[in-house]
Amino acid sequence: MGQIRVYHAIVEYLKQHGYPPTVREIQEMTGVKSVSTVHCQIRKLLEEGLLETDAEDGKASRAIRVPGYTYDAIRETILFDIVEQLLKTEKLTNDEIAEICFVTKEKVNEIQKIIEEMPFS
Repeated sequence: MGQIRVYHAIVEYLKQHGYPPTVREIQEMTGVKSVSTVHCQIRKLLEEGLLETDAEDGKASRAIRVPGYTYDAIRETILFDIVEQLLKTEKLTNDEIAEICFVTKEKVNEIQKIIEEMPFS
């Protein structure tokens, strides 16, 4: 159970910040009582292949990676979420959203099309 909380805390932090959290931040986010417990959970996640690191001792939390997550993938997810929220306001044009998000109008249109095709939208 603790590993799942630690893993999800790392993923959510990555989505928000684009880089991994410190062990202390993971401890605070998960409510785990000690940093040594967080280190233990990270070590287990590394052994299971759910996390990767270049740190030899596995204790440099900012050196951990989630396999399959890249900054570009995270940025794309964040951009999608922001554009989706801005589209919901219905007060902004796609041109205005593109300007706010520093992307092209075509990118906004592409995201809008994906949102419209979602079964739950």
